[in-house]
Amino acid sequence: MALIKAGEIFDSFPFLTAMPREARDELSLRAVNKSLSHKQVLVNGGDCEYLPLVLKGTLRVYKVSETGKELTLYRIDQGESCILSATCILNTSTFPAMVEAEGPTDVILIPSQIFSRWVESYPAWRRFVFGIYEKRLDMLLTLVEEVAFHRVDARISSYLAGEAEGGRTTVSATHQQIASEVGTSREVVSRILRDLEAEGLVVTERGRIRILDRTRLSAKAE
Repeated sequence: MALIKAGEIFDSFPFLTAMPREARDELSLRAVNKSLSHKQVLVNGGDCEYLPLVLKGTLRVYKVSETGKELTLYRIDQGESCILSATCILNTSTFPAMVEAEGPTDVILIPSQIFSRWVESYPAWRRFVFGIYEKRLDMLLTLVEEVAFHRVDARISSYLAGEAEGGRTTVSATHQQIASEVGTSREVVSRILRDLEAEGLVVTERGRIRILDRTRLSAKAE
């Protein structure tokens, strides 16, 4: 780990410039930078010692079942943070999931003691934290609906596999068009396509999806 340069974090999280000087100085001195390689695990349960802020790249937050099946809860992109980490720190509980990098990723780690104190002391920080809760709550409710009621991932896999029949390897369709076909939202389609891409089944491009493994894609539709 290395000390973070102030300019880097303020570029990705401009709201921090509204924080008092003493808070920004503490951030520069106490927060640390960590560079992760693809699939490198940042958190695997345990106590929450830091709140991660993503400077570059993407973190995937997911659960693993007893049988080894993974379920992606959400992703954290540049300029975002982890709501489960925030909850874990505030409740002094253990982290209930795993976090790994998708591709090269740089994060800033805010020590839990600083996070908790800032929630009590600085309105700009509280607004940021509450904003995380609002965004992630909507996403998690959508995920629950998918898993419990719709199996949208299976419908999307079936749609793509069907469109790729006859030896075709490219499906010409936008995320919104796929959403209309399977009866869900564009945001849900985008999330599931990212999951399929991470599994090496497809590659998403502008206005089209390239099928890399139709056999495995068809199996997910069952």
